[in-house]
Amino acid sequence: MLYKTIILATLLLPVTLFAQSDGFFHIDMNNYGTRDGWEILVGVNGLNNQQFGQPVPGPLGSGLLILTAAGAGYAVLRRKRSRKNTTMLLAFALILGMTSCKKNVDTIDVTEGVRITLNVNNGSKHNINVADGMVTYTNGDRIYVGNNGKYCGQLIYNEASKRFIGEISPTSEDDYLYFYCVSYYAFKNPSNTNYWSFNASRTTYDLELDDQRTLPLLSCGHSTIKYDHEITSYSCWLENKCALVKFNCPEGVNAKVKITGLVTEATLDFANETITPTETTGEVTLYSNGLTEKWAILLPQTVSTPPTVSIAGYESDIELPTTPWEINNNDYITTGVTISNVPALFKAKDHIVTFSPGNLQATTSNLGVTWTWSFASNQYDYIGDNTANNNVNGNGTVSANGAVDLFGWSTDNTYYGINNSFNSFDHDNPSTYSNATYDGDFKDWGGLTIGTDEPGTWRTMTVQEWYDLLNARNASTVNGTTNARYTMAEINMSDINADGTGVYGLIIFPDKTIGTTPEGVTWGTINTYTTNDAWSTRTKCTTEGWNALESKGCVFLPAGGYREGSTVHMLSTGNEPYGGYWSSSIETSKPGFIDYLFFDKKKCYAWSDDARQVGHSVRLVRQVE
Repeated sequence: MLYKTIILATLLLPVTLFAQSDGFFHIDMNNYGTRDGWEILVGVNGLNNQQFGQPVPGPLGSGLLILTAAGAGYAVLRRKRSRKNTTMLLAFALILGMTSCKKNVDTIDVTEGVRITLNVNNGSKHNINVADGMVTYTNGDRIYVGNNGKYCGQLIYNEASKRFIGEISPTSEDDYLYFYCVSYYAFKNPSNTNYWSFNASRTTYDLELDDQRTLPLLSCGHSTIKYDHEITSYSCWLENKCALVKFNCPEGVNAKVKITGLVTEATLDFANETITPTETTGEVTLYSNGLTEKWAILLPQTVSTPPTVSIAGYESDIELPTTPWEINNNDYITTGVTISNVPALFKAKDHIVTFSPGNLQATTSNLGVTWTWSFASNQYDYIGDNTANNNVNGNGTVSANGAVDLFGWSTDNTYYGINNSFNSFDHDNPSTYSNATYDGDFKDWGGLTIGTDEPGTWRTMTVQEWYDLLNARNASTVNGTTNARYTMAEINMSDINADGTGVYGLIIFPDKTIGTTPEGVTWGTINTYTTNDAWSTRTKCTTEGWNALESKGCVFLPAGGYREGSTVHMLSTGNEPYGGYWSSSIETSKPGFIDYLFFDKKKCYAWSDDARQVGHSVRLVRQVE
């Protein structure tokens, strides 16, 4: 890649600079007497951070060097009367009108001065553009300054003025000014010491790269000339003391990817003017740039043993480019590191979850005196209008032993929804709803002991989570559809059911890629349906085809019908399979109504509502992040 150099232009004489609407530097004539000219010193003054993967350029010479799409910097030092106290203003500018195309260096000679456009870059805290390794800054970013082996002040970026501003107190004219750019989250907080407790008597500070919510920058450099109180402008290149590394994740994942076993700590030493890695290893949470791109800032090191990879508590595999793998200052590594064996996870609103292995069931052998809670043996299993489902009495009792899997919305006095209390009401007129039996606070089914799982292992999703799961999350590509989230489907059970019937339902795709279409799967529409005839464009699977999809992490919600009192309806009003799944959310606009997911011939709608005494299916999730 051709290095994208900067234009370094320093305006020495004016005291006050403005960014005018015409985009040019402006001299405040009131503050600077009658001088009416511009003086641009080229290739000598300024400050900018090294681009990852590219060398530090040599001297810019006597001309104004223009390369492609680069950040330019200017520095203005305004000397106070005291020799020891200096106010430094630093700003980073982008020269407009350049392109990102590769081209040769052009030289423009400067004789009488040039006006340049000022447009300061913005970005998140020490933002690093992973596409090209460029660094940008925003409000609150800091540059720490050293001189004579000691800390002598810090400069804080002010977004309003587009400058780094601060007080520095150099003490030696026989030494350079040293600049250290270190991200906020990289400072290791010593006991009882604030992150920003810098002072001249303390020369070393511990850094750690564990927290990579943003890519933590570590860079430093010194001025091209030694400090002199008579000199009002200095230039410096900040050289990267770490590497920018891409971890390819072809299967894709929304959850946090954590790497353990790499050197993650360093020491900032003002006395020796260095940032030096230690031998301490730790855990790094990778920065996500999408499902398949994970990035990290890594310290220089030699990796002899592959690190451990953990994704939401599940162990995954990693492949390194070489063994041993050497990481150096300023490396920009985009190939050769691959993470595989990614678990099937789902992002639901702000949470990463996994689904229970089947719909919730309650089974009794003593007409409801006691109940055993479990999950269906297969994802496509449901009770329907059999056994105890259509024999529900009051107070958690039944008139026939067996299993129930259609529950009224769970409250204290309905034994988690096993109750047949039902009154007539008009869905289009919620005020007709009245059923005191089902009023009360929600009791999450996840609070039960389910199989061998402790109470609290599982929970009911909110309606916002259901909605985001089916309509808003980033997911992988399936059969050419990006962000594939669900499809109406039928599993052909001819090899299991004697009558050859299939099971209708909803397939939900995980956040990882499905890859090639498994044998026995014929895709229907994805993320959509045909109005009033959703099942006609359904995905069709043989049992083997579904087993292959399940092995890739797909979830199947069977159309298990719904219950009114002790009557089970397997079909919707359109005489087509119907599925409904409770959320934990109360519909605030309709007293007595609860939000839920439902799908039938007409639609798949993740944010509908129904009266709380209607019996619907329950599918729980386990939150892993």
